[in-house]
Amino acid sequence: MRTWVRDLNRPYFNICLGHQLLIDALGGTCAHMQIPEIGVLPVALNDNARRDPLFSSLSRQFPVLQWHGVGTEGLPSDTTVLARPDGCAVQAIPCGDCAWGVQFHPENVQGTISTWTQDQANHQCVVDWLGSADATLAMERDSDEIAADQFRMTSEFYTALRQL
Repeated sequence: MRTWVRDLNRPYFNICLGHQLLIDALGGTCAHMQIPEIGVLPVALNDNARRDPLFSSLSRQFPVLQWHGVGTEGLPSDTTVLARPDGCAVQAIPCGDCAWGVQFHPENVQGTISTWTQDQANHQCVVDWLGSADATLAMERDSDEIAADQFRMTSEFYTALRQL
């Protein structure tokens, strides 16, 4: 990652764990959160996002799918924060001119959560983090409700990346 981004200056887009790995590869740090962030939750863009080629066309606030228990503790150099919610302080970042990371899941499509929770360990993780099987079903429903908007957002990200 470091070579691709820093040495080759090639476009790179990272989601969730990839966001955390990018931060780590470029000299930042991530750590376990006291309270995991899971569910469909709002993310708010800040003024830095208005000048960013990937985020400038997005709404100021929008719901996203979250599923992580690790968050950013220290940012790499050449990085600014583009979005923050209440839970995990760093939701979206650019690293230099060509790499971006998002902590949330814009790749969410209809059925994502039901597919992920077919794995027993994932299902148990959601039940443990949210507190009940009913909450897991609610997360699945909420995720499906925003799937079309998430797909459009992801398409906008990739269109912007192709233009770099």
